[in-house]
Amino acid sequence: MMINRSLYCHGVGTACGLLLTGVVCALSTVSCAESNFEIARDSRLPRWFAIPAGLSRADVTATMQFYVPKSEGSVRFKLWDASGHKLAQVSGTGSDVVTFGPRTPAGGFDERSYSLYEIITANGITEVIEHRRFLDRVFYVSDDPEVKRRLDVK
Repeated sequence: MMINRSLYCHGVGTACGLLLTGVVCALSTVSCAESNFEIARDSRLPRWFAIPAGLSRADVTATMQFYVPKSEGSVRFKLWDASGHKLAQVSGTGSDVVTFGPRTPAGGFDERSYSLYEIITANGITEVIEHRRFLDRVFYVSDDPEVKRRLDVK
């Protein structure tokens, strides 16, 4: 029996093309951590976290991770005890980064642009997150009434 090689190659090519398309589609739904931050020791915790009984603010810390692509739940916060045990986790959505300072000529941020602010909502609670220093991996929860007014956050 003779096999028509052109049909055979076409079938393999089609199968490989479909497999590649499936892999690309699957990977497009995966999000990756884009940046990580830790809460400042002198900042209060976001209101969506409650400090467990028997612990104080000094006994816990919080981390924040941004995921790309940006979508529902693209910001994750975790509450940790001093031993590194995860106590709680919430996912939320964030706004674009806002500054009241100057931007670079290309529209980005540099050390003159700080503080930077993001409005994050998790579990129906909205907080203003502040980044005070250029290239610093520390964040603060802002209660500044003027910042909240300018960002239209109640």
